[in-house]
Order: sequence, then structure tokens, then C-alpha cells
Amino acid sequence: SDIRYVYHFNLPKSLENYTQEIGRAGRDSQEAICELLGSSQDLTVLENFSYGDTPDNESIREIAAMITDQQNYFDISVYELSHKYDMRPLVVNTLLTYLELENVIASTGPFYTTYKFIPHRSSEKIFADFDQERVTFLRAMFSCSKKGKKWFSLDINEVVTRLATSRERIVAALNYLEEKGDLDLQVSGVRRGYRMIKRLTVTETSELTVKLQENFKIREEQDIKRLELVVSLINQKDCQTRFLLDYFGEKMAENCGHCEFCLSGNLSGNLDESARRGPLEISTTAAAIIKKTLAEDHPALTTKRQQTRFFCGLSSPQAGRSGLYKHRGFGLFANMPFGLVKEWLSS
Repeated sequence: SDIRYVYHFNLPKSLENYTQEIGRAGRDSQEAICELLGSSQDLTVLENFSYGDTPDNESIREIAAMITDQQNYFDISVYELSHKYDMRPLVVNTLLTYLELENVIASTGPFYTTYKFIPHRSSEKIFADFDQERVTFLRAMFSCSKKGKKWFSLDINEVVTRLATSRERIVAALNYLEEKGDLDLQVSGVRRGYRMIKRLTVTETSELTVKLQENFKIREEQDIKRLELVVSLINQKDCQTRFLLDYFGEKMAENCGHCEFCLSGNLSGNLDESARRGPLEISTTAAAIIKKTLAEDHPALTTKRQQTRFFCGLSSPQAGRSGLYKHRGFGLFANMPFGLVKEWLSS
């Protein structure tokens, strides 16, 4: 409660973030000082992350078509979709949430596909505690395991098929053996289970795709607008506390008397955004690197958005898997606004 100073080394992402973060200071009602350090370059970095998270329209179309074509009950791996469609896992989760909100699918919960175990007793000693029917089941289950350097692993889907049994029985048996202290257990390969709520026609799928694309566009615009409000707070030629409280619906009759504007009557630390408006100037050397990079025909650099992410130094699943982070072109324009780079690449 006695935090006296809060320093922002970079710009916050939103006024909500900023308020929550400075709200940690002075909770004992004593004076506290909050300093915000920032530059237009910080703004470029934050904007680029927002732009970089927006998936390509084609990727949205493909993943929507794939999911709406599933059986009544199906499961997916967010990790696999992330790499296949070049979206960060968080973005894949957002898309799946949009589909749930549209009442197309409903979650049935996550589950694991691989169980690893280390036995603490021999198989025969473990089997000694069970009747013959359960011993037969356990023996068959263990025979499906593959031994690594330390752990045995079980592919649950494979065991279900080979033993013609249920996932629930296998998992229950493994959990019971762990509770008894017969083995240590680890799980991996999480997948999400879903139920199809509504079957869509080709036309409806197309309309859904357009709506999903629009949702991501709106999400991107809202992220940028939140950043613009942070700039408005910094550049406010009036009481900054009043501006902040007004944003949250609280009215102040008078100026606070303690913000930078109230104390000095001017804001020497205003953010100058003129350098971020372009046009983008590309040196001959940089242009040559871009041309050479694109001529290499990397699968992870197919679309203009993928290329822009790459040259702005923003990570993506496919670029990471392809080892492109060590490429000389990666982050070539890390200090440049995403929109200007994308516009230059498209020209």
C-alpha cells in the first residue's frame, strides 16, 4: 500500500491499463508520483502488434470452411491450426470464440491425447491388486505404450481403437494408478472438443466468413483507437486527471492541481506523430534485401500481411517454424508503421 513511485518505461496499451497500473501507487492515501516515459516509436511498436495479430482474410475463410465442414462432434488442436493457418494461438482462440458467439459450434471441453507415465512398481506387482478382467485390460493398455529414455507414452486415440474401449476408461485407469502411487503421470497434446450446433449452407458459410473478417477488422480498429486515447491523454492541453476521469464517466468540477499540465501549465513532453505519417523512404540497400527475400519464395511469406509482419519484426507461427527469425530481412523495418510498410509492399 505504500508504493511511492510508478514508472512506465513504455506507453501503456490503453487508458484502462494505465489507470489500473498507476492505481497501485499511494493506496495508503499518501502522495505518490507516476511518471510516463514514451515516444512515438513506442506507439509504432504497439500499433504493429495490433495490426500483426489480424489474420489474412484467406486464412479466416479457410479455417471457417474447415470447421463448418466437421462432423457433429469433433476436436481440434489450437497449436496445429495456429501453424497451418499462420495465426498466433490467441488469435485462433478468438476466432473459435466468434464461432461460438454465432451459435455455430459449442465447446465440449478440452482433453489430452498423450499420457506419459513412469511406473514405480513392476507390472506384475501392479496387476496383483486387481481381478482378472481388469488385469487383462491393464496388460493390453500397457502393451500399447512406447518407451522413451525415461517415460512411457500412450496415444489415447490409438489405445481406444486397439482395445475397442472408451477414452474415459483409459483415463480413469491411469488416474487411479497415479492415486495409488503406482506411477507418475504427465499429460500433453491438449485438444479442444466441440459440438456442431448449426449446419450451414455454402451461402451461409460465405456470409459467416465475411462477418468473421469484419469482426477482426473492428477488433483491430478498437485496439488502435485505445492507443490513440493514450496519446490524447499525454497531449491533453488541459487537466489530464479530468480527461482520464471523464473517460470513465466521472466528472470533476475543478482541475486536479497535481498533474503535469496543472503544475506547469504546458506539456513539454507531447508526442510528435508527424514522423509516423510517411511517406515510407526505403534505401537502395533495403529495397535490394526485400527483393532478394521475396524472390526466395518462402511459404511463410506468401501474402502481403505475412510479408509486412516479417519485415516489421513481428513473429508468426509459420515464420518461426521456417527458421526465418535469423534471416537478414527479419525486422528490417521494425521501427516503421505497419500500414506504411504494407502499403509500400503492395505498390
